[in-house]
Amino acid sequence: MRLYGIFKDGMIFQANKPARIFGTGENVFAEFEGKVYPSVQCGNKFLIELPPQPYGDGKTVKVFSDKEKVIIKKRFFRRSDTYRWTI
Repeated sequence: MRLYGIFKDGMIFQANKPARIFGTGENVFAEFEGKVYPSVQCGNKFLIELPPQPYGDGKTVKVFSDKEKVIIKKRFFRRSDTYRWTI
């Protein structure tokens, strides 16, 4: 199992929208706030969709398969316009 490179500790998801986690591997699940979410498979690729979350800091998600486990720590949910660039 391998998560795509954007999934790291301290990452930011948009609040109040589904959070999608994806990568390669088979039979992958995510555990978030006491619930386990299965992946949707397409060949060797997977997609896990977590339900929308309110604004918040420091949440953790565990992504795992039969053989491996990855923990993303301090995941943040922020407004979509938090990091707009002004030119």
